[in-house]
Amino acid sequence: MKQFFYLLAVSTVLLASCTQAFKKGDKGMQYKLISDGKGKVIQNGNFFEIQFEQTYEGAGLTNKKDSSLGDSRKFGNNISTMDSASMPPAYYKIFSQVRKGDSTIVKQLVDSVMKEGSQTPPFMKKGGNLVAYYKIVNIFTSKEAADSAYKVQMEQRKMKDSINAIGQLKKDDKTISDYLASKNIKATKTEKGTYVEILQEGTGVKVTDSVGVKMKYTGKSFDGKAFDSNVDSQFNHMELLPVNMWAPRVIPGWVEGLR
Repeated sequence: MKQFFYLLAVSTVLLASCTQAFKKGDKGMQYKLISDGKGKVIQNGNFFEIQFEQTYEGAGLTNKKDSSLGDSRKFGNNISTMDSASMPPAYYKIFSQVRKGDSTIVKQLVDSVMKEGSQTPPFMKKGGNLVAYYKIVNIFTSKEAADSAYKVQMEQRKMKDSINAIGQLKKDDKTISDYLASKNIKATKTEKGTYVEILQEGTGVKVTDSVGVKMKYTGKSFDGKAFDSNVDSQFNHMELLPVNMWAPRVIPGWVEGLR
């Protein structure tokens, strides 16, 4: 399972790992197990909830933020199956030793990953390391229990996504309003957040949800560069764009502007 390669470092893991040497694993891997020896041991066929973070250490980074390749704190924990048939053998060997509550650090040379033919981001160089931090949050002995936990995870992700979306909308709205102000554009904001400036008042039938319209359009980025148009021959489609207002196939903001 490729999700195993994108697994959460907590401070206790890092502190405990400082006093413990890495063990040698398969496929050029090194690993550490941080355990109190009290949790339930994971068995083949079990399901488990895992926190994770994967980072890159080595030459090639131009921005330290790029070192983080995956972090479950951003999108939620994974629920996976302890299955020798589907899990990479090197990882199965490591995870067959863990208990509920245990943490694991797995380090692998980028060279080893490249030898296996796996694609790596351009900034990764030979001699660098992929370092993954894992924590076993829970172990489930039945698919029903795992599915129940998965549903909870999905609800939590939906809530987090909604909160993030609201925050992003606020940022986007400020970006747009600042741009309009800088260009002295007098636009009206619709209920859902679309900004509309009418350059020439029409005299025809008002656009409603029950009609179809045909449009000329040009889409531009904030720097004024056109990225699509049906009035500019360089984009190779000069035909009018049909939009059925009762079943539009364009972005919601566009439809709001037409109304």
